[in-house]
Amino acid sequence: MTSPRVLIVADDPTKLEFLMAGCGVHADFVDVAFHPGAVIEKLTNGFDVVLVDVEMHGLDGLELLRELEAESADFPPIVLIGGHDARVAEDASGVARALGYRVLGTLMLPLTFHAIDGLFHAIGPIRRAKRKAPISYSPTACRLGLACGEFFVVYQPQVRLRDGAVVGVEALVRWAHATDGVVGPIAFVPALEASGASRALTRFVLERALGEMASLSPGVGRLRVAVNLSACELGEPGFVDEIVEVLRRTATRPEDLCLEITESSSVAEDALTSDALVRLRLLGVHFALDDFGTGFSTLAQLRRLPLSEIKLDRSYVRGLDRSPNARAIVEGLLRIADGLGAEVVAEGVENEDVLEALRRLGCGTAQGYHFARPITVDELSRWLAPPSVVTRASFVALRHEATDGGSVLTRNHP
Repeated sequence: MTSPRVLIVADDPTKLEFLMAGCGVHADFVDVAFHPGAVIEKLTNGFDVVLVDVEMHGLDGLELLRELEAESADFPPIVLIGGHDARVAEDASGVARALGYRVLGTLMLPLTFHAIDGLFHAIGPIRRAKRKAPISYSPTACRLGLACGEFFVVYQPQVRLRDGAVVGVEALVRWAHATDGVVGPIAFVPALEASGASRALTRFVLERALGEMASLSPGVGRLRVAVNLSACELGEPGFVDEIVEVLRRTATRPEDLCLEITESSSVAEDALTSDALVRLRLLGVHFALDDFGTGFSTLAQLRRLPLSEIKLDRSYVRGLDRSPNARAIVEGLLRIADGLGAEVVAEGVENEDVLEALRRLGCGTAQGYHFARPITVDELSRWLAPPSVVTRASFVALRHEATDGGSVLTRNHP
């Protein structure tokens, strides 16, 4: 048993100085990080508690925790530095818990040594557990894996809430690594984007997903396929022609493709990007703004982009059944989307209470573990075998068995 090692995630010099002084009295070691990559790197040193400032500049504390959500199960307990408003601090703690983090408490502003002393008294001596270093891959290794055919695509169904019909799927890429098993996108997408290879990854996902959807039984019906897109690709020469060629080769109607632009990447306003957006939309290709509520969106950007869908981030959806603030946000977004002629797709639906709340509010479509985890095309084909309309009772009867990179999903038949 020993004193804890503390990592402080904050970027305000005054707060940092005070926190380091206050924590230094009680902690075995104190260090500082400012962004997700640095946090992951620092945590390999075996920190026991992470203090996260929710009011950082640029990427705020909650955005940082969302970026690291895949690590939340193996993340040390966190303490939020929660501003002056106790209600906001409580909501922030709820979001962090919904993301899978263990929240020990909140330090409110103004910071005091007495409050920090009380925090460490509550933590007490700790038994240190060794943390495994996260797997990281070089851009070269990622490009080689892609070139060697080690990447594959899984699909998460999107469900129309008024009748339970499966109307689309989101295509999600995975890496079947030769030694590390199935690896999720957080381990390789940043490396590919940094090396300029994101377009090759997008092209692979498009060709694989649209090709596999074309192979489904005719009795399944047409499903819209959502594919994630790096916003910078829109402004690259030849991008639209490449999309058109993939649609032609896979015999896919443009209206059966939805390109999802993550809100954490700002869409440029240059001529090439605007031209690509307009040309693809005129062809019938749909655009969705992904992870709405977590990044760069403004009402002006919502008006500027030719969106047909707005995907509501799971951090709002998960608390919908118990948080008046979350309900107010979802209600407001639904009104905005209706005025823009766009549909709202709710992400991260994990239980019946949230599903009912979304249905009462008039949300059109949803996806999440309550319906199905991401599954392979073969599993999807069996699951979508006629009748293709799945009732709410059928959804409740679904059995999920998670694996590291995907899942096995079986549907109970009467």
